[in-house]
Amino acid sequence: RSAWQYVVAGLFVAAALLIRLVLNPVLGVSIPYAIFFLAIILVSWFCTLGPSVMSVLASTLLATYYFIPPQGSIYIETTADWIGLVLFLGVSSVLIM
Repeated sequence: RSAWQYVVAGLFVAAALLIRLVLNPVLGVSIPYAIFFLAIILVSWFCTLGPSVMSVLASTLLATYYFIPPQGSIYIETTADWIGLVLFLGVSSVLIM
């Protein structure tokens, strides 16, 4: 049962990534984490804490890599992007409790 929860968590995060990639021409670098919140909420609702934490970490890495400049890297250049990351992690931590 536990292993399936990680699969479900991965599928929710992958779906969020695909949706965000489709919306990327419209959104650009704006609101990089918004769609991932939905995935985290769904994972925390249907799964236990371990898959929920995994979904937060995976969402953070994917959003940073694909949507935070410089794209294609997990390097964060600006203070605003760091603040956005910290807020995402803070809110996500509350969501999975």
